[in-house]
Amino acid sequence: MGTVTDDELDQLRTTYPGWDIDRERDFMGGEWGAAELRQPLTQELVDAGVVKRIRRSDAVELSSTLAWQSALVHRSPWPT
Repeated sequence: MGTVTDDELDQLRTTYPGWDIDRERDFMGGEWGAAELRQPLTQELVDAGVVKRIRRSDAVELSSTLAWQSALVHRSPWPT
């Protein structure tokens, strides 16, 4: 399992300001990169495929998932 370095966390936080990004450990002691969407998760976002929390084993996987999720957020219609 990979890890997410401090420099990678800083870069991800700068690139994806709409997400709270950090490391977390699971019950087995494994370390993960984790992100939580800052805005409320509306039904429109859920329907578009957006998730509230992401957890990946390394910075590349986390960055890729954040890029996809951010694109979904920006393409989703805002409620009227």
